[in-house]
Amino acid sequence: MKGCWAIAVLALGVVAQTEAQSLGELAKQEKKRRQAVSDPKTRTITEDDLRGGPKASPAASPEARSGSAAAKARTDQEPLTETDRRRLEALANIAARFERLVDDGNSLIYTARLYNQTNCTSQPQPAECTAMQQSLDSLACSVGRSLDDVEEIARTGFLPPGLVREAREATGLDGQLWDTIQGLSRSHCAGR
Repeated sequence: MKGCWAIAVLALGVVAQTEAQSLGELAKQEKKRRQAVSDPKTRTITEDDLRGGPKASPAASPEARSGSAAAKARTDQEPLTETDRRRLEALANIAARFERLVDDGNSLIYTARLYNQTNCTSQPQPAECTAMQQSLDSLACSVGRSLDDVEEIARTGFLPPGLVREAREATGLDGQLWDTIQGLSRSHCAGR
């Protein structure tokens, strides 16, 4: 029995080693493929671009003094187009809105759960339900306006949907939370 375990462990080790080598080879092949496919015209937008350019001149940076490729690439960059500038501003604005939406959306979800747990959906309603419903409706309408604002900023900022989704998910607004917030906003702000 001990011999069988030893053979099984040895066989498992050989399989793991073989698999690790093939994963390493695959990673090297993928890296080569990406380098071959990469577009030399692709431009990476940095935080300096958001602020209107680097604070110090590129020649004064340690990278430039050492003659690095990164410093040379930075000095050879074309200025931002108006569309790129609008996109950067819109993306920064949307990120801030999404952070607020996380808090407001969670408050909306909490208030809706409390409203339902208090039996406010039954007839006749308990006395505290009127104030709670007004608060829920007000919060839902506020969140709804924020959702509309985000869509408008994305539209006027020429942001593609994938970029908006990435910004949303980076702030913790995953698809399920987003859908829940939208649904609650629509159902409690109808007609307002």
